[in-house]
Amino acid sequence: MDASRELSFVFFTIVIILMLVQKGLGIRCYECNSKDNAHCLNLKSAPENVTKSFEIDCDGLPGDKIYTKCRVIIQNVESDPERIIRQCATHGPDKCYYRVGTSKIRMDYCHCQANLCNSAVTSVPGIKLSLIMACFLYLYRLVV
Repeated sequence: MDASRELSFVFFTIVIILMLVQKGLGIRCYECNSKDNAHCLNLKSAPENVTKSFEIDCDGLPGDKIYTKCRVIIQNVESDPERIIRQCATHGPDKCYYRVGTSKIRMDYCHCQANLCNSAVTSVPGIKLSLIMACFLYLYRLVV
């Protein structure tokens, strides 16, 4: 390998390591319940100071759980208005799915892994994964 390839290899290796290390620093999510605050229904239309007050560092929550995701729950119960719950999560697939219970109860769950990603109802693939894949492909081209 020539010097420029070695330098590129080292640079992209460091970038990938830094991107992976940041994952362990914790995640920030919105935490609110529309039953307690109507602004939780739609964060896009809420005043900025209100949405800022919903932001939490999930590592700061009590207990010894390791939070790696954010979650949005849309709760529909027959006689109650729709409720939106935003919170930190320890597990769940990075997608939206629903559960139906008794007495006409429907719960929609959406999980995501980026900071403050639970402002919307649908989850979007992270840009970090795309960047990591691009770096790996570039490194592969350098080595081969």
